[in-house]
Amino acid sequence: MLTMVRYGVTAGAVLVVGLALGSESRPLRVAVGDPLAAENACACVAGYAQRDYRVLAEALAKQLGRPVELAFANTFESARERLGGEPHLLIGKASVVEAELSRSGGPPGVCLARLTDSRGGTVFQGALVVRSDDPAQRVADAVGYRVVFGPEACVEKYGAALELMRTFGYCTNGTPEKADNCTLAVRRVTEQGRGTAAFVSDYALPLLVGCGAVDAGGLRVIGRTGPVPFVAVYATADLTAQERSAVQAALLKVSRNARLRKALESRDGFVMPEAMPVESGASPAVLPDRLPASPVIRWRRALSAQSLGGLAVEGRYLIVSDKDAAEASDVWRCLETVSGATIWEIAYPAPARMDYTGAPRATPVIAGGQVYLLGAFGDLVCADLATGKVVWRCQLLKRFGGAMPTWGFCGTPLVVGDRVVVQTAAPKASLVALDRRTGLELWRTPGAGPGYGSLIHVHLGGRWQIVGHESRALCGWDPEGGKRLWQVVPPEPHDFNVPTPRRVGDLLLAATENNGTRLYAFGDDGVIRPEPVLRTGALSPQIATPVRAGSRIWGQAGGSVSTLALGTSLQPVGLWTDEAFKDYASLVTDGCRVLAVAKTGELFLFDAFAGNRDKPERVTVFSPRPDGAATEVWSCPAVADGCLFLRSQDEAVCLNF
Repeated sequence: MLTMVRYGVTAGAVLVVGLALGSESRPLRVAVGDPLAAENACACVAGYAQRDYRVLAEALAKQLGRPVELAFANTFESARERLGGEPHLLIGKASVVEAELSRSGGPPGVCLARLTDSRGGTVFQGALVVRSDDPAQRVADAVGYRVVFGPEACVEKYGAALELMRTFGYCTNGTPEKADNCTLAVRRVTEQGRGTAAFVSDYALPLLVGCGAVDAGGLRVIGRTGPVPFVAVYATADLTAQERSAVQAALLKVSRNARLRKALESRDGFVMPEAMPVESGASPAVLPDRLPASPVIRWRRALSAQSLGGLAVEGRYLIVSDKDAAEASDVWRCLETVSGATIWEIAYPAPARMDYTGAPRATPVIAGGQVYLLGAFGDLVCADLATGKVVWRCQLLKRFGGAMPTWGFCGTPLVVGDRVVVQTAAPKASLVALDRRTGLELWRTPGAGPGYGSLIHVHLGGRWQIVGHESRALCGWDPEGGKRLWQVVPPEPHDFNVPTPRRVGDLLLAATENNGTRLYAFGDDGVIRPEPVLRTGALSPQIATPVRAGSRIWGQAGGSVSTLALGTSLQPVGLWTDEAFKDYASLVTDGCRVLAVAKTGELFLFDAFAGNRDKPERVTVFSPRPDGAATEVWSCPAVADGCLFLRSQDEAVCLNF
């Protein structure tokens, strides 16, 4: 039932706060479409989906010193009718609210805050379900099924759901079949029987059983979408900027109240919009449809030494690792993306030697106006991106102890919210989190020495986790406190563990030289299932990290670039052998194309769905070296604003697409 409640405060409070807001007694009109609000759900599961927004209205009225009008409605039309005017705040599923704001034709809303759930999360997922007696065990098994999606505004049941299905080769002829709500979707599954699957919101699963829409144990989840934002608070254009700031501050302040958090079934109450965790490995800028017949070089910049570390770019800033002429110091150079001119440099002593150069191997990380730099010998530096001024520094071996890894510290620092997470060489502090602004330690966890790939931050098995390799094992950790969640030691020993793991759909991809390519599933507790659901020896990379483009895995190993089809098996579907791929190639994709940067410095551009007979476009970027020695490109490139940034042992280059 849709209702409206009005909360007021004393005239004195209105006068004081009203003067500050410039709106004295104007009521704050709030429309709530949260599907877990008591008025929008049923009381069929004890202590769940009974969020009491009246407690929030009462707290906001007191905090803001103005009346609050509360209505339970998903659409502007319903909200206007029940509130008697334009709503000032919309609270609901982020994708639904944003779709409603777009349909209204007015200015876009401003996200003020996100509501955490009972575990502190701000995201949820779409769940792909089948009947419990259906033979399908994973997403790939349902590719040929009748699949029921949800409304387009519900991204967890439509956009993210389609992306998941297409990852494993699902195709639709025309508009996908849709159901207006989760109850109708599961009804089609139960009535149609085997061969039918549907996407439902994961929060709805206990409610579907509780209200009798499906019998307990009648459905089975065989896959989940990537994480999408859940409940958020949006301000409409009817609130001034000053009012928006006041409401946002009030939401954060009232969240300190334990009674309010309990009423909203929330661990932390409301948090800032940017507090929502994000997965690592964001897609690069769009790759070109074609490579130029000859490279169009915007600029070249001489460098002093080989470096295995990748390049990082943001706006006008390009960060490149280097050594000084004597190879006694690490040098980090910030170059202007337009011209290649030096903006700033950071240098510190690093005179020791190791195989494959002593220059940095980790890619710089740019986040929040700062850049994080990690040298091969454990020198971790946080600097201001605009000026290069060092904010803090940490020598991992001196601070935490341990023995130098054979090939140094290679993993790119992982920024997760307000933390920077790195692997050390210390058994009692193998993984540490430092405050990214101050460098102060936030937590540490024991374990083995690091692998030579990077850590990632992903959402798997219903929870956020840090995933990466130690020296022998693939591991997962809790990002909040560092607790080890799981580890898997593969059957074949002696992997160098250089390629970085990746999330593929709702599975984890790991690929190494002795254990091949594997896809792992997770339980609902976030713990990996130790036996891979799929594995193959057809792609066994020693160094290069595979990428996913559409329904294929692309990788480089053994002198070839190859592709595997995702589905019920990892079937090889493409193989391109070339002398240029003999040792290494970096792979970059935008989902439609795959760019391979060979160690020789040559570029190869593939269509993401190319077959063996389709030859990639090919272009050479670097000129022959004066001494006749071979050009070597070991660094991952950076892509931004129609430009490709590369480096060899001699120079950094900006190439126009």
